[in-house]
Amino acid sequence: MTPNERARDIRVVAPAIGLAALQIVATGFVLLFAFWDAFSQIGCAECFPTVRTARWVLTGALVLGWGITLAGIVTGYTRQRARSWAPLVGSAVIVGGYLLFRSILFAA
Repeated sequence: MTPNERARDIRVVAPAIGLAALQIVATGFVLLFAFWDAFSQIGCAECFPTVRTARWVLTGALVLGWGITLAGIVTGYTRQRARSWAPLVGSAVIVGGYLLFRSILFAA
């Protein structure tokens, strides 16, 4: 076996990296809308504990979504198998977290 046959190829995970780039755009929109929603509740002093809880939900969704995406890319690279589903699942977790954030925020 030659060294070139044993070398890992980054092109295997190129589709997942491209989808992760789209996830960056989705994360940007989620954060933009989340800040917009949070600032719309800024005058509500009694809503502060609810806003704090909603913020932790969104933070957890962002961390979990990006964790799924990065784990899929890293395992796809090390095993040399494409894992294009990981950024899609990560984006779904982030969007779901935003929807939960919004529902908690406006339930107050």
